[in-house]
Amino acid sequence: MSHFPFDASRTINGALNVSGAIDVSGSATLRNTVTIGGNRIDDAWTSYTPIWTGAVTNPVLGDGTLVGAYKQVGKIVFVRVKLSAGSTTTFGTGAWYFTLPVVAKTTEGVQLVCSMRGGTMLSPNWYVGIVNGAYGEFTDKSAIITSASPAVAVSAGDPFIWSQGHTLQFNGSYEVV
Repeated sequence: MSHFPFDASRTINGALNVSGAIDVSGSATLRNTVTIGGNRIDDAWTSYTPIWTGAVTNPVLGDGTLVGAYKQVGKIVFVRVKLSAGSTTTFGTGAWYFTLPVVAKTTEGVQLVCSMRGGTMLSPNWYVGIVNGAYGEFTDKSAIITSASPAVAVSAGDPFIWSQGHTLQFNGSYEVV
């Protein structure tokens, strides 16, 4: 095992390039910026607007909201998305797809947790699903399958009849190219 040729109180100005492992005993404070694979890990998440499509006809967001954010660290992307249906939202036909912020390495690697709220604000019904890249065999977008048995794709009529006030949220991480 090699050791740095300086004592623990030394300050390094500029970049420190390390080949191999860094072993830290005690405590260490990292200041300014830290990058992994060219991506700063101390930056805030980046906003993105997912594109919502249907396998047969596309939904129309209308006065609803669809927001997303992601953070890439090396070859891993952390993502979160929320759809809130408005009074003029229409839901298209066929399986729904949501674009991912960065292309996934494989379809099988996209497995993100999803929750959906139907019912009313006073009496909500919660459903779970999985954002499943392998369902549609895409690496740039993904369908959501329900926890029903057998699983079906989320659409205008599954796992419930979608309408104003209903929400869908997913988050998780996946590997990128």
